[in-house]
Amino acid sequence: MNKTTIGMATSIAVLATACAGESSGVNTNLECAATISAATQLLVRGELETDAEFLSKALYSSMTHLNTYAIPNGLREAEAFEQVNALRDEMMEAQTPSKILSRAKSCIRKTPGG
Repeated sequence: MNKTTIGMATSIAVLATACAGESSGVNTNLECAATISAATQLLVRGELETDAEFLSKALYSSMTHLNTYAIPNGLREAEAFEQVNALRDEMMEAQTPSKILSRAKSCIRKTPGG
């Protein structure tokens, strides 16, 4: 392994450890990835007004939160997305679109390394 690879792996591990918090038994990074995904779905469906600033940051933030959760937990991509999708679906059934968008924007502001 070269120095760059080791440095990147160390940075990811440090970032993941620093950002992995728990909230009601659900990892906050998993929760943020699901919340951003839910807000994006609601925007695509037309259930929320288009928000260009949110959309410009949503993918990067969602994937960063997801990777920050998945990597230290040893999850493969399919497993991580399965968990995000299940939590997203629960959120969309239980919360109003405006609350989801508000929480998603808060998650974007808290993007690890962002």
